[in-house]
Amino acid sequence: MKATEDLISAIKKEEGFRSLAYRDEADVWTVGYGTTEGINQNDKMDEPNANMRLRAFVYKIEVALSMNLPHNCKPHEFDALVSLAYNVGIGAVLNSTLMKKYKAGKKASATAQFARWNKVTVGGRKVVSRGLASRRTNEAIMFAGDD
Repeated sequence: MKATEDLISAIKKEEGFRSLAYRDEADVWTVGYGTTEGINQNDKMDEPNANMRLRAFVYKIEVALSMNLPHNCKPHEFDALVSLAYNVGIGAVLNSTLMKKYKAGKKASATAQFARWNKVTVGGRKVVSRGLASRRTNEAIMFAGDD
């Protein structure tokens, strides 16, 4: 499956573009549209490169999810899972209770799992992030969709 262009736009809006590296809410160096892999404090990124990195990571997510999802996965469900994986990582989603419930046909239970991914670690403690809580609510709504 492939993520929709609407999702790409939503990720860009959610992440925002930053040309200079900054520490995100979890104190991780970040640049572009939420790129964290291999980023250091002096890194810079222009918007075309940020777009390329976003799409390359989304492609990796698409491949990994496509190999692990039920054949009847709907586009809105796929988009929600891609959005979650873009933010928390592919492995985290593939090994999650959310994914186990979804694959078992328990969609309502899977939808409720999005809310559990609303925390960041700050100073060794997990704390609720309002931004992540809002993002997870939007992803859960997208996932539930209109079947």
